[in-house]
Amino acid sequence: MSAFDHKLALHCAPTLAGIKPASLISIRWEEWDAIRDGIARSGRTFVGRQIYFRRLVCCQRRVLLLVYRRDLLARRLALPENRRILERFGYTPEGRVATQLGRLALRIGQSEGFPHEIGVFLGYPPEDVLGFIQHSGKNHCLCGCWKVYGDPVEAKRLFCVYEHARRFFCQRVLGGEEIQNIQYGGIA
Repeated sequence: MSAFDHKLALHCAPTLAGIKPASLISIRWEEWDAIRDGIARSGRTFVGRQIYFRRLVCCQRRVLLLVYRRDLLARRLALPENRRILERFGYTPEGRVATQLGRLALRIGQSEGFPHEIGVFLGYPPEDVLGFIQHSGKNHCLCGCWKVYGDPVEAKRLFCVYEHARRFFCQRVLGGEEIQNIQYGGIA
């Protein structure tokens, strides 16, 4: 099992499974070469499945890598409630995915804190993204894969779906399969 396969199975399974539009991985510099080699090795297979990689920012110690499904992300960004959130932070209302990701990378690089609108890209419900921004991460009703301000029942369901995908991908990778060859047919 390669470091690349392990990282993706652990941190990106819901995205690879087609359940979530994007996942974010923080990679230490000393791991970056292995991850970059894994992307190069498996890139063509992933592109055929609409899965892409975008290095958002590099600093002295880490690289932030976004793994995303362009089709799902485009639909997520086009939702009116998500467009309204992003417009508040200077995103182009009708921008292409690449344009929006460029703006996100710029915001990450320029912000003193972290631009919390990233939750829109990661597939979090709009009410939870807004709740996090408005309450500075406090006063949530549930905390799991993200802090929930809206529907805790639906959030719990999604947390379980994400965990199922994670276990599925991790088991397959531990069994010796390469991450780009794993097809998920689980629950959604």
